[in-house]
Amino acid sequence: MDIQRAKEEIKRAVQAYLATDDIGRPLIPAVRQRPILLMGPPGVGKTQIMEQIAQECDIALVAYTITHHTRQSAVGLPFIRQRHYGDKDVMDVFDRHNVLSPREMLSRQEILLESYTHTIAIEGHTALKLGRTRILPVALAYQTRLADAASAAASLAGDAEPEKAYFLRVRGHVRGLIAALDALEAVLDARFGDTALAKAEYARDRVLPAMNACRGHADALECLCANHDWPLPSYAELLWLP
Repeated sequence: MDIQRAKEEIKRAVQAYLATDDIGRPLIPAVRQRPILLMGPPGVGKTQIMEQIAQECDIALVAYTITHHTRQSAVGLPFIRQRHYGDKDVMDVFDRHNVLSPREMLSRQEILLESYTHTIAIEGHTALKLGRTRILPVALAYQTRLADAASAAASLAGDAEPEKAYFLRVRGHVRGLIAALDALEAVLDARFGDTALAKAEYARDRVLPAMNACRGHADALECLCANHDWPLPSYAELLWLP
Protein backbone atom coordinates (compact mmCIF):
# COMPACT_ATOMS: atom_id res chain seq x y z
CA MET A 1 0.00 0.00 0.00
CA ASP A 2 1.43 3.41 -0.97
CA ILE A 3 1.34 6.41 1.35
CA GLN A 4 -1.52 8.15 -0.49
CA ARG A 5 -3.76 5.10 -0.27
CA ALA A 6 -2.85 4.74 3.40
CA LYS A 7 -3.96 8.33 3.95
CA GLU A 8 -7.30 7.69 2.25
CA GLU A 9 -7.94 4.53 4.28
CA ILE A 10 -7.09 6.24 7.58
CA LYS A 11 -9.17 9.30 6.72
CA ARG A 12 -12.21 7.13 5.95
CA ALA A 13 -11.77 5.31 9.26
CA VAL A 14 -11.50 8.58 11.20
CA GLN A 15 -14.57 9.99 9.46
CA ALA A 16 -16.49 6.80 10.28
CA TYR A 17 -15.50 7.13 13.96
CA LEU A 18 -16.58 10.79 13.97
CA ALA A 19 -19.95 10.18 12.31
CA THR A 20 -22.99 10.78 14.55
CA ASP A 21 -26.75 10.35 14.31
CA ASP A 22 -29.38 13.09 14.50
CA ILE A 23 -28.99 13.56 18.24
CA GLY A 24 -25.19 13.50 18.25
CA ARG A 25 -24.55 9.89 19.26
CA PRO A 26 -21.61 8.16 17.51
CA LEU A 27 -22.74 5.73 14.84
CA ILE A 28 -19.87 3.48 15.93
CA PRO A 29 -19.81 3.36 19.76
CA ALA A 30 -16.49 4.12 21.40
CA VAL A 31 -16.26 0.57 22.78
CA ARG A 32 -16.31 -0.79 19.21
CA GLN A 33 -13.76 1.65 17.82
CA ARG A 34 -10.22 0.36 17.42
CA PRO A 35 -6.83 2.10 17.18
CA ILE A 36 -5.38 2.79 13.75
CA LEU A 37 -1.80 1.63 13.22
CA LEU A 38 0.27 3.14 10.40
CA MET A 39 3.58 1.32 10.05
CA GLY A 40 6.51 2.21 7.84
CA PRO A 41 10.21 3.11 7.87
CA PRO A 42 11.32 6.51 9.16
CA GLY A 43 11.06 9.41 6.74
CA VAL A 44 8.22 8.21 4.47
CA GLY A 45 5.77 10.85 5.73
CA LYS A 46 3.69 9.08 8.40
CA THR A 47 3.52 12.09 10.70
CA GLN A 48 2.77 14.47 7.82
CA ILE A 49 -0.08 12.20 6.70
CA MET A 50 -1.64 12.29 10.16
CA GLU A 51 -1.26 16.07 10.31
CA GLN A 52 -3.05 16.41 6.95
CA ILE A 53 -5.85 14.08 8.05
CA ALA A 54 -6.31 15.98 11.32
CA GLN A 55 -6.52 19.27 9.44
CA GLU A 56 -8.94 17.95 6.82
CA CYS A 57 -11.17 16.33 9.46
CA ASP A 58 -10.95 19.40 11.73
CA ILE A 59 -9.72 17.44 14.74
CA ALA A 60 -6.84 17.90 17.14
CA LEU A 61 -3.66 15.86 16.78
CA VAL A 62 -1.33 14.99 19.64
CA ALA A 63 1.96 13.71 18.18
CA TYR A 64 4.39 11.73 20.29
CA THR A 65 7.44 9.87 19.02
CA ILE A 66 8.05 6.50 20.68
CA THR A 67 11.58 5.25 20.58
CA HIS A 68 13.93 3.57 23.00
CA HIS A 69 11.86 3.73 26.16
CA THR A 70 9.14 1.61 24.59
CA ARG A 71 9.42 -1.04 21.89
CA GLN A 72 12.69 -1.48 20.05
CA SER A 73 10.76 -3.21 17.26
CA ALA A 74 9.00 0.08 16.57
CA VAL A 75 10.60 3.12 14.98
CA GLY A 76 14.08 3.76 16.38
CA LEU A 77 16.80 6.32 16.26
CA PRO A 78 19.69 5.93 13.82
CA PHE A 79 22.76 4.14 15.15
CA ILE A 80 26.07 5.72 14.17
CA ARG A 81 28.34 2.89 13.06
CA GLN A 82 30.77 4.52 10.65
CA ARG A 83 31.66 8.12 10.28
CA HIS A 84 32.51 9.92 7.09
CA TYR A 85 31.91 13.40 8.45
CA GLY A 86 34.44 15.73 6.94
CA ASP A 87 35.72 13.05 4.54
CA LYS A 88 37.52 15.06 1.87
CA ASP A 89 36.43 12.80 -1.01
CA VAL A 90 32.77 13.10 0.00
CA MET A 91 33.03 16.86 0.38
CA ASP A 92 34.73 17.20 -2.99
CA VAL A 93 31.94 15.32 -4.77
CA PHE A 94 29.20 17.47 -3.23
CA ASP A 95 31.18 20.66 -3.83
CA ARG A 96 32.08 19.75 -7.42
CA HIS A 97 28.43 19.18 -8.34
CA ASN A 98 27.29 22.35 -6.52
CA VAL A 99 25.15 20.38 -4.10
CA LEU A 100 26.67 21.57 -0.84
CA SER A 101 29.79 23.49 -0.01
CA PRO A 102 32.18 22.09 2.63
CA ARG A 103 30.94 24.68 5.10
CA GLU A 104 27.30 23.75 4.44
CA MET A 105 28.09 20.06 4.89
CA LEU A 106 29.81 20.68 8.21
CA SER A 107 26.94 22.88 9.33
CA ARG A 108 24.36 20.22 8.49
CA GLN A 109 26.49 17.60 10.19
CA GLU A 110 26.57 19.72 13.34
CA ILE A 111 22.80 20.17 13.33
CA LEU A 112 22.09 16.46 12.78
CA LEU A 113 24.51 15.38 15.49
CA GLU A 114 23.06 17.86 17.99
CA SER A 115 19.53 16.71 17.13
CA TYR A 116 20.54 13.07 17.63
CA THR A 117 22.12 13.78 21.00
CA HIS A 118 19.19 15.90 22.16
CA THR A 119 16.66 13.23 21.17
CA ILE A 120 18.60 10.46 22.92
CA ALA A 121 18.86 12.59 26.06
CA ILE A 122 15.11 13.24 26.08
CA GLU A 123 14.39 9.55 25.60
CA GLY A 124 16.83 8.67 28.38
CA HIS A 125 15.18 11.01 30.88
CA THR A 126 11.75 9.73 29.83
CA ALA A 127 12.86 6.12 30.31
CA LEU A 128 14.26 7.01 33.73
CA LYS A 129 11.00 8.63 34.83
CA LEU A 130 8.85 5.79 33.46
CA GLY A 131 11.00 3.20 35.17
CA ARG A 132 10.99 4.85 38.56
CA THR A 133 7.45 6.21 38.70
CA ARG A 134 5.45 3.62 36.74
CA ILE A 135 7.20 0.28 36.36
CA LEU A 136 9.23 -0.05 39.56
CA PRO A 137 6.35 0.67 41.99
CA VAL A 138 4.17 -1.96 40.30
CA ALA A 139 6.99 -4.52 40.29
CA LEU A 140 7.76 -3.91 43.97
CA ALA A 141 4.11 -4.28 44.93
CA TYR A 142 3.85 -7.52 42.95
CA GLN A 143 7.07 -8.78 44.55
CA THR A 144 5.53 -8.14 47.98
CA ARG A 145 2.43 -10.14 47.07
CA LEU A 146 4.59 -13.02 45.87
CA ALA A 147 6.54 -12.96 49.14
CA ASP A 148 3.29 -13.12 51.10
CA ALA A 149 2.05 -15.98 48.94
CA ALA A 150 5.29 -17.92 49.40
CA SER A 151 5.15 -17.39 53.17
CA ALA A 152 1.54 -18.53 53.30
CA ALA A 153 2.31 -21.64 51.22
CA ALA A 154 5.24 -22.52 53.46
CA SER A 155 3.12 -22.05 56.56
CA LEU A 156 0.21 -24.13 55.30
CA ALA A 157 1.85 -26.81 53.17
CA GLY A 158 5.44 -26.77 54.34
CA ASP A 159 6.73 -26.91 50.76
CA ALA A 160 6.79 -23.58 48.95
CA GLU A 161 9.76 -24.04 46.61
CA PRO A 162 7.87 -23.15 43.38
CA GLU A 163 6.46 -20.01 44.98
CA LYS A 164 9.89 -19.03 46.32
CA ALA A 165 11.49 -19.66 42.92
CA TYR A 166 8.98 -17.37 41.19
CA PHE A 167 9.50 -14.71 43.84
CA LEU A 168 13.26 -14.88 43.31
CA ARG A 169 12.86 -14.50 39.53
CA VAL A 170 10.82 -11.34 40.00
CA ARG A 171 13.15 -10.04 42.71
CA GLY A 172 16.18 -10.57 40.46
CA HIS A 173 14.72 -8.35 37.74
CA VAL A 174 13.48 -5.79 40.27
CA ARG A 175 17.00 -5.47 41.67
CA GLY A 176 18.40 -5.40 38.14
CA LEU A 177 15.99 -2.63 37.15
CA ILE A 178 16.90 -0.54 40.20
CA ALA A 179 20.61 -0.87 39.38
CA ALA A 180 20.03 -0.16 35.68
CA LEU A 181 17.99 2.97 36.45
CA ASP A 182 20.74 4.23 38.76
CA ALA A 183 23.31 3.61 36.02
CA LEU A 184 21.14 5.42 33.46
CA GLU A 185 20.80 8.42 35.76
CA ALA A 186 24.57 8.52 36.20
CA VAL A 187 25.34 8.58 32.47
CA LEU A 188 22.64 11.20 31.85
CA ASP A 189 24.08 13.45 34.55
CA ALA A 190 27.65 13.11 33.25
CA ARG A 191 29.25 15.41 30.69
CA PHE A 192 28.52 14.17 27.17
CA GLY A 193 31.55 15.72 25.52
CA ASP A 194 33.01 18.92 24.12
CA THR A 195 32.10 18.59 20.42
CA ALA A 196 28.88 17.64 18.62
CA LEU A 197 30.44 14.40 17.40
CA ALA A 198 31.79 13.49 20.85
CA LYS A 199 28.37 14.13 22.39
CA ALA A 200 26.63 11.98 19.76
CA GLU A 201 29.11 9.16 20.29
CA TYR A 202 28.60 9.38 24.05
CA ALA A 203 24.84 9.13 23.53
CA ARG A 204 25.34 6.10 21.31
CA ASP A 205 27.97 4.33 23.41
CA ARG A 206 26.84 5.18 26.95
CA VAL A 207 23.22 6.36 27.09
CA LEU A 208 21.66 3.89 24.65
CA PRO A 209 23.22 0.80 26.31
CA ALA A 210 22.05 2.07 29.71
CA MET A 211 18.52 2.50 28.34
CA ASN A 212 18.63 -0.98 26.80
CA ALA A 213 19.62 -2.46 30.16
CA CYS A 214 16.59 -0.83 31.78
CA ARG A 215 14.33 -2.06 29.02
CA GLY A 216 15.64 -5.60 29.33
CA HIS A 217 14.58 -5.86 32.97
CA ALA A 218 11.32 -4.00 32.33
CA ASP A 219 10.39 -6.34 29.49
CA ALA A 220 11.16 -9.37 31.68
CA LEU A 221 9.00 -7.99 34.49
CA GLU A 222 6.16 -7.38 32.05
CA CYS A 223 6.13 -11.12 31.32
CA LEU A 224 6.21 -11.98 35.04
CA CYS A 225 3.81 -9.48 36.61
CA ALA A 226 0.02 -9.70 36.47
CA ASN A 227 -1.47 -8.18 33.32
CA HIS A 228 -4.01 -6.05 35.17
CA ASP A 229 -1.22 -4.45 37.22
CA TRP A 230 1.10 -3.53 34.37
CA PRO A 231 1.06 0.27 33.85
CA LEU A 232 2.07 0.38 30.17
CA PRO A 233 0.60 -1.08 26.96
CA SER A 234 1.80 -4.65 26.43
CA TYR A 235 3.20 -6.16 23.23
CA ALA A 236 -0.14 -7.87 22.63
CA GLU A 237 -2.08 -4.62 23.02
CA LEU A 238 0.26 -2.72 20.72
CA LEU A 239 -0.04 -5.38 18.02
CA TRP A 240 -3.72 -6.21 18.70
CA LEU A 241 -2.92 -9.82 19.47
CA PRO A 242 -5.60 -11.91 21.25
